[in-house]
Amino acid sequence: MEWGYAEQPQDVAENMRQVMRAGAVGINLEDSIREGEGMFDTESQCARIQAVREMARQEGVPLFINARTDVFRPRVAGSDAEKFDAAVTLGKAYLQAGADGFYPIILGDLPTLKRLCEAIPAPLNVLTLTVHATLHELQEAGIARLSLGPALMWASLTLMRKIAVELQNHGSFDLFTRNMITTDDIKQFVSKAPMR
Repeated sequence: MEWGYAEQPQDVAENMRQVMRAGAVGINLEDSIREGEGMFDTESQCARIQAVREMARQEGVPLFINARTDVFRPRVAGSDAEKFDAAVTLGKAYLQAGADGFYPIILGDLPTLKRLCEAIPAPLNVLTLTVHATLHELQEAGIARLSLGPALMWASLTLMRKIAVELQNHGSFDLFTRNMITTDDIKQFVSKAPMR
């Protein structure tokens, strides 16, 4: 849910209440302000997490709050060591405030992720677009959750662009008719999906 679409804790909590009532049982709540205009200070972000946790308790929903930090983004000042130390401090503070998991987005270096797993007693989340490891290596390191982020959309758009170029330049349909999923494949996949 990005940065909560509000700055004040109670406003964030009310926004997340609407999301929960729509059926969500887990959210990412990041510590960036709007579109990367800065980061909330630790006390403010903890208050936002606490407000969402209290709202979920009132609603009787065991909402999973995945506290995302943007401290590893290039626009954030500091050396790698300083960012690591900040992430540990933030992760522990966010968990104390009521978060269930920690998401150091952008961090993709496996040895650093292992150190972070050892330092923070919570499930850690990584982003596929920036991580430099296999799924097996991440599991061995203790990573509990993998986010695709916009990867599937970007992959789809990449294929759409290739198809358009192929049609425009060669008039060929081969690129998208070869090995294409069939209607029967889709029906079989959907029929196996659990009903809610």
